[in-house]
Amino acid sequence: MRITLSNLIIFILLDIAGGCDKANPLLELAPLGAFRYKAYDTTGVPIVKGWFTLNMNDSDDISGEWHFAQVSHYQNTGPQVGVGKLAGGLYQENLWLVLIPGTVDNNITLYGKLVANTYTGTWSWSTFIGRTNWGRFEANR
Repeated sequence: MRITLSNLIIFILLDIAGGCDKANPLLELAPLGAFRYKAYDTTGVPIVKGWFTLNMNDSDDISGEWHFAQVSHYQNTGPQVGVGKLAGGLYQENLWLVLIPGTVDNNITLYGKLVANTYTGTWSWSTFIGRTNWGRFEANR
C-alpha cells in the first residue's frame, strides 16, 4: 500500500479523534454516495465506525476505499482501523470485500447481503492461525 502525505495526515487525525469518547467529526466527512459503516463485536457492542466507497465495474471487479476509526476500548478489531483500499466481488446479492487486497494473512473480510443501499453481514479477521475474531456489521448509503 502506497502511503501519501494526505493519507498519513488523515490517519493521524483519525487516530487522535478516534481516541475521544465523543463523535468523530472526521468520519462525518464521507463523500456523497459513500456507505456509513458500523462494526460490532460478537456481543453487539459497537467497536468501529466510518465510511467506505464502492466502485462496481462488474461483479468481479469491485474496488473502493475505507476510512474507519475505533469507537471503544475493544482490543481485537484487527486491521480495520485507519485508511485503505478495498477490493471484492458480488454474486447475486452476496457481496464480499477485503480491506487489504492482495494480503491473505492479517486481513479483514466483510461478507454479507447488498440490498438496495444497505449492506449487512459479518466481518472476519483472519491471521495465520485462522479466524482470529469476528462480529457483525452494517453499512448504509
